[in-house]
Amino acid sequence: MELMTVTNPTDPFPSRTRALAAEVARLRGWHGNDPARAGDLADALTALTAHRLMGHAYAEAAADAQEALALAAKAVAAAGPLGPYTPVPDAARLATAATHLAVLQSAMGLDEAAGRTLEAALTLQAEVRPLTEALSARTRTWQLLVRARAALSSGDGAGANALADAAASRLDRAEAESYLPMDVQRLLAVVRWAAGLPDQAVLHGLGALEEHQALIAGRLDGRPSDALVERLLEPVAAYAEVADQLVQRGDADLAVVVRRRLLALVEPHAPTLVPAARAGLAATLAAVGRPEEAGLLDVEIVPLHLPGVPSSVSWEAADETDPAGRDRFLAVMNELAGRAHGWWAEAAQQEAVARESAHADLDRRAAERRVAAERAAQQAELDRAAAERAAAEEAEANRLAEQERQRQEQADRIAAKRARRERKAAYEQEAERREIERLAAQRSDKRRSE
Repeated sequence: MELMTVTNPTDPFPSRTRALAAEVARLRGWHGNDPARAGDLADALTALTAHRLMGHAYAEAAADAQEALALAAKAVAAAGPLGPYTPVPDAARLATAATHLAVLQSAMGLDEAAGRTLEAALTLQAEVRPLTEALSARTRTWQLLVRARAALSSGDGAGANALADAAASRLDRAEAESYLPMDVQRLLAVVRWAAGLPDQAVLHGLGALEEHQALIAGRLDGRPSDALVERLLEPVAAYAEVADQLVQRGDADLAVVVRRRLLALVEPHAPTLVPAARAGLAATLAAVGRPEEAGLLDVEIVPLHLPGVPSSVSWEAADETDPAGRDRFLAVMNELAGRAHGWWAEAAQQEAVARESAHADLDRRAAERRVAAERAAQQAELDRAAAERAAAEEAEANRLAEQERQRQEQADRIAAKRARRERKAAYEQEAERREIERLAAQRSDKRRSE
């Protein structure tokens, strides 16, 4: 699979984030003394939130998105009752802030809540007629993405596909330095799969991987910061999604290529993601009938549980899809389809090489096991002989020790007998000495008395 290679070692995202955050800090200081600047601060917060959303920095964007929505609502309320005469800039600011919050909710899997949040913005756009045209292409694309996900979660597959088509046609390619093009391709892959169109789903899934590869090209070289690694690898779940779809579609070699690409991507930079990536590759290899190669990864192989492909769903193009946008969308689809043949051929070549390498590795391991078994048998024989020698030596040592014990016991008995005799003799000598001394004392006393 030949993914796009773009040399772009620089990463403008952090510097742009710092610049926008500095502007927010500056305006927040002014806003504290001048509530009339609430709109300016809301604009700065909205710009910072949009930038973070484009980089999938969802956690950092949450607080600012809520504050921007509150300030935008204040600015609209200060201009009078909400309705057709609401100033377009104020209404656009509010609709944009609501869209950002809906994107955050959708990113957290709260698609129904996101749909309700977005509904308020869409109601406002319906009342303020020029408003939709005043919104950026990015904001309108996000609205379509949120609506498509909400439709899919509610079971409206046809509506989800129509809205996803509209999002693809609205996408501004100037957003290529963000995750938005990849998000659109991932959404198309999901809704096409849900519509029972696995061929198209796989094409869009591979297109999403191309977008990701183009975005990260060169930026993980050297020693990237932890924050950069976390941001650039945030969407790697897309690789697993595409691989699973390929397995169900029967494209075993390409599924394994995608899994290998995922492992190669996380292995140098994200150790915490490596076990899951290795397990996913092993499960895919096992699922496509290559359990021996899966065993080389030394992980527990958990069977893949993949849902079936739904029945086919048809739909009409959404009203938001203008003819020019539809033409751009079809051109992208044709380009993806044209490149697919190259992906399949290269995937087969890559997997043939990988399979040959794996089989060589299996043969090497089998030879190593045979040599190890022979060495183990030789060592076992040496150990048995050594054990026999040790047992004989221990028996001889025990015999000699028993002899020595008996000799020592005999010596102890003789010594004890001698000691008793010596004590008796000493006692008799002491008694005799005391008797002599007594007699001598009697004679002395007798002489003194005379």
